[in-house]
Amino acid sequence: MRRLALLPAATVAVVTTMASADPPPLASAPAVSRFAMPANVAAAVQNVERFYQPVTALRTAFTETLVLSMFGKTTVWQGYVIAAKPMKTAWHFTAGGYAGNYSVSDGQVAGVYEAGTHAFFLEPASASYYSSLFSFMSGPGALSAQCNLTLYRGDQLQYPTGYVLLCLPKSPSAPYARMLYYVDGASSEVRRVVIRDANNNRRTFELDHAQINPTLSPTEFSLAPPPGARVVSNLPASPAAPAPAPSSSSSTTFITDDW
Repeated sequence: MRRLALLPAATVAVVTTMASADPPPLASAPAVSRFAMPANVAAAVQNVERFYQPVTALRTAFTETLVLSMFGKTTVWQGYVIAAKPMKTAWHFTAGGYAGNYSVSDGQVAGVYEAGTHAFFLEPASASYYSSLFSFMSGPGALSAQCNLTLYRGDQLQYPTGYVLLCLPKSPSAPYARMLYYVDGASSEVRRVVIRDANNNRRTFELDHAQINPTLSPTEFSLAPPPGARVVSNLPASPAAPAPAPSSSSSTTFITDDW
């Protein structure tokens, strides 16, 4: 994202490759929770899509925890987020150093308001990991179109109540390098999202007390800046050229429980 902390956009997972100590996806092991583990990635994605198919919008409380790898510093913010199809989001920060800030996206353009500087920043929604985080509720095929996915048992990643989908973005210009979706095994609701960047900084979003299909204000996703705010536009002057197609070659990726 452009602002909200002016830190690198996050991504997912300290990743190691071909390390014998790392757990392989879907390795056989005793079940540790009472739900049916999906047989494969396609079944897991189908479960998530089935849960969110009737959901046109949701409102959920969130706790965001940022861990800066270089400095060993942890910062926590809280608030609520409203997400609606297609790809609209409004993040409202109510506690922590970001209190009074918000981030809003109409699916094409993202705006970030910084209360401390009374500035409103505009950028393409595709450049914001806040805008990308709810891709899982965009409809059938959306998650698979965006990600190369790997399925993990939750107990491999200290999440015994569900399973985890690792997303490696197909687009080289994605605002994250890796993202993990923690899916509740009983309901197929996404309850946690973790993203990491190339500098190994990690953002964890805990999503709680979701309200499904709430009544929304007509201006909920408005990009109009607050009165008197200084507007800073980082929108391109012309549409960007299409990104090159990702290589068809791939390598096996394993992740550890503290990735």
